[in-house]
Amino acid sequence: MIRYDCPPRPDFQKRVRDQGLIYHTNPDGSPYWRESAYYAFTSGEVDRLYAAAKELHQMFLHAAGHVLEQEDGLTGLDIPTALHDVIRRSWERDQWEFYGRFDLTFDARGVPKLIEYNADTPTGLLEASIIQWYWKEDLFPGADQFNSIHESLVTRWKDLIEHEEIARELIHLTFTAGHPEDRMTAGYIGATAEEAGLPTAYLSIDRIGWDSQRGEFVDEENRIIRQLFKLYPWEWMGTETFAPQLGLAHWTPLEPAWKTLFASKKLLLTLQELYPEHPYLLRVSDREMAGDAVAKPVFGREGANVTIRQDGVEIDKQGGNYSTGDFIFQEYCPLVQAAPGIFAQCGVWMAGPEPVGLGVREDRRPILTNTSEFVPHLLI
Repeated sequence: MIRYDCPPRPDFQKRVRDQGLIYHTNPDGSPYWRESAYYAFTSGEVDRLYAAAKELHQMFLHAAGHVLEQEDGLTGLDIPTALHDVIRRSWERDQWEFYGRFDLTFDARGVPKLIEYNADTPTGLLEASIIQWYWKEDLFPGADQFNSIHESLVTRWKDLIEHEEIARELIHLTFTAGHPEDRMTAGYIGATAEEAGLPTAYLSIDRIGWDSQRGEFVDEENRIIRQLFKLYPWEWMGTETFAPQLGLAHWTPLEPAWKTLFASKKLLLTLQELYPEHPYLLRVSDREMAGDAVAKPVFGREGANVTIRQDGVEIDKQGGNYSTGDFIFQEYCPLVQAAPGIFAQCGVWMAGPEPVGLGVREDRRPILTNTSEFVPHLLI
């Protein structure tokens, strides 16, 4: 995993914007999409990332099943009570998942280590799927990339239809109003659904209504929402005023409710119990750990409210809106520094249970956030 400098395309902002990446520059003017550098991976490194994501996904499924076998297992993961029955029914029905992203780093021996699994509402998808691919085609047309994301997502939709997980009818896509990155991600996922033959409709989650007479969620045109891709966390939904209706509507949500287990970082404790000393896992605890450790909110995203302590000294801390809940503590494994003072994290994208591509993000601080830069990659 080597970082190389390279000249950006003279008109790259217009190119990526025309390809759908409206969020190519952070609000402070710093780049979000950076193509003045790229990462080069060997086939062996990619094989290790692929194998790790593949095995970790099965481990997460095993851990989820283990929790659901326990009467109070969901309470132990801090999952809102309003979701418990919905989650159990979705698991019993074996509702299919759609996508996810494993955030990994390499340790000093080159072994992938799990940072966390973004399995409910991951973003950064368009960048990994489309934008870096066309960058490669423009500058390195003879090179390869770990990237079959787009075609895999289209195939995933087709598989969902073929196995009658969803119907070939309207799918609604929802997101949080005022978040352009979320709207962009929902728009791209909608484009893959359309390519698979599904009609789409978009609305922010605050525009979804409840028809009490029909007992269904409805859109602004009073159409029943039968199928919904939601870029909105399940654990938030479990505390909203509409939470009691989640188990009443006749609808198919993506991601399924059981994905809430993956969103709880307390599931890492179950993984450690089931797979002690596993090479892909970092040690975790629900209490402060001695030595180098990272404190993370149980339900947190994009580095918010994360603190790193090394040799007893706080080396980085991020603010955010997740400071009031429980925390877990994870052994600190420094992110790869492929260049001095630059920390890089590997995001392996999943289409269902299959690893299908790689996105690399970097920062000058060891905690990555929603403004950390996306950098394309090649295989060497």
